[in-house]
Amino acid sequence: MKQVTTAIIGCGQRGPVHGKVAKSSDRLRLLAVCDLDEERARKTGEMLDVEHVVDYHDLLSRDDLDSVIISTHTRHHGEIAIDAVDSGKSILVEKPLVDSVKTARRLVDATERAGVVGMVAYQMRFTEFSAALKREAARVEPIQALFTVQRGMMAPQYFFPEHYGGVIDTASHTIHRALWIMEQEPSGIYATVRRGVFRDEKAIEFANMVIDYEDGERAVNIVTSLAAPSTHNIIQIVGRRGTLTSIDRNDMSIVTHAGFRPDKTPIDMNLRTVSVEREAHPELRMQEHFADLVLGTTTERYGNSLWDGMLSVAITEAAAESARRGERVELKRLLEE
Repeated sequence: MKQVTTAIIGCGQRGPVHGKVAKSSDRLRLLAVCDLDEERARKTGEMLDVEHVVDYHDLLSRDDLDSVIISTHTRHHGEIAIDAVDSGKSILVEKPLVDSVKTARRLVDATERAGVVGMVAYQMRFTEFSAALKREAARVEPIQALFTVQRGMMAPQYFFPEHYGGVIDTASHTIHRALWIMEQEPSGIYATVRRGVFRDEKAIEFANMVIDYEDGERAVNIVTSLAAPSTHNIIQIVGRRGTLTSIDRNDMSIVTHAGFRPDKTPIDMNLRTVSVEREAHPELRMQEHFADLVLGTTTERYGNSLWDGMLSVAITEAAAESARRGERVELKRLLEE
């Protein structure tokens, strides 16, 4: 089987995870790792039994390298990713994609010019639960959805004031999933956020977002909170043809119907439960899909394109702007500026 050669850029929290997954795949061949911290790069290289470098340009100049997996801090994703695609490398970029919509646009354009594969590392898209959620949500024809993202305290490196910092780093998974479920491009967003409750860096620690479609005919509500350990993350979807509820990312309670009678009773109502097992390593499925895209053995997308990543960045950027201004923000304006 032909393999896609790759290298890891960024050996912090996510880099070694990507490296271990790549080493376990028969579709990828890991050649090297890179980090500005030479000691961290060396230790990661030794752990994965590959070469290590400190300058990512040394990787991009290699003819034997097909792709790179970028897992640095988000603020550095754009520069590295654009340099990579300009050198003819396909890219798998950790989420959030980049630090601004403008940078995302530059990256999308550069990738299209280069004719290489660009993909965002939203591994949760590759779980059986996400596939079932997408399928079942389409059947109820969503009108309104609620996604809650409650979690415990985060590590200090996530506390910075930009729109993608704090609890939004975690919520970006849910934002991306919600956009995938609802389909179409959203119209606008209204949001409130709370900063600096636990730390002085003024990162977003609590947020409430209403993402609307067709100027309000459909909407997604995302509620995300820091410092909420052992709290259920809830998904509730209400549609023209039924409802869907999940509180554990394993089981979904689904009600379907064919409308309502004059006496308000549902027509042909059916209640059922769909259960799926949670995968231990969706990253492997994600990386192998990336390899298949690079090899040209598939063209199917799971909503992990750079455009999808840019839209997610636009949501978080618009949410921060909406909270600051106290009014709804049109996404079209943000995407076209």
